[in-house]
Amino acid sequence: MVPTGIQHTLRNLKRSHAPVARLLRYAALYKNLKPNAIIVYTMGKVGSTTVSGLLQNHKKDAFVYDVHYLNPENLKKDQQFHRKLYKKAAEQNIQVNILPDYISDGYFLRRMMKKKAWSRESLSVISLTRDPMAKYVSSFFQNAERFYAYDFQKELSQNGPEKIAEELKDLFLNHYLHKNGIDYFDSDPLTWFDEELKAIFDIDVYDSPFPHDRGYGMYSSDYCDVLVMRLEDLDDCYRSAIQQLTGVTVPRLKSENTASKKVYGGVYRAFKKNLRLPEDMLDRVYASKYATHFYTPDEITGFKKRWQQKRSSEMKRETAL
Repeated sequence: MVPTGIQHTLRNLKRSHAPVARLLRYAALYKNLKPNAIIVYTMGKVGSTTVSGLLQNHKKDAFVYDVHYLNPENLKKDQQFHRKLYKKAAEQNIQVNILPDYISDGYFLRRMMKKKAWSRESLSVISLTRDPMAKYVSSFFQNAERFYAYDFQKELSQNGPEKIAEELKDLFLNHYLHKNGIDYFDSDPLTWFDEELKAIFDIDVYDSPFPHDRGYGMYSSDYCDVLVMRLEDLDDCYRSAIQQLTGVTVPRLKSENTASKKVYGGVYRAFKKNLRLPEDMLDRVYASKYATHFYTPDEITGFKKRWQQKRSSEMKRETAL
């Protein structure tokens, strides 16, 4: 057993020194290397933690990796971003890791795939999709403290959820959605499948219609088999989909990393309830190749209605009432 003092030192080094963070993570990954691998390979905030946690408990002959990027350009950008973020956060006494595990895991997997550590039969990939605007909202809340030094606990001690939610609207609309790629780096659902899955595994999910009725699609290339599930259908389809991919029978789903359960849960619910977005923004997002491929016209109409700004005539009628 490693003495407590050394453990504390290693934790501090891992948090603040990228080479140490990568070395320690690689050591853990090599130690747990198995003949089979499942890569839960997704953009952020689409349910990957829930799926990877489920598989880690029930697929004992495989190691399950949870990564957002394997494209070297995106890995490099995300690493550079976290270096800047670490320095900025340190100035405001906010604790941020200089190199999160998922980035080290991405580099590690690239190394293992280059060495052909797994055959085609021993490597499986799972990805997920989500209503793009819901993904943006969830990512914003997940990262508000790190990106903007927003202290939810402090704010909640002084104001109610509704007031905080109103304050966050400006930050979301005018800063987060109008990102310039310099201040922070986050996965974009509108481009992720082209930049990542197609670039790395030579699988173009847009080449064939997505089976909306069952909520998941199966794809194959010379490298691996890939399962793509819609988060909105996860409760209904994940058991049959995962069994088809891996042969494993999994139990009922228990959601992990759910925003509504976190310290900002009340603010998150108030924010989603009252958020209304400009029509031109919704048209751009929901006319995208991503949205129109994975979701039906009726589903897109429902998504837009959820986020749509009320027409002035409706607002006047409500005021009159």
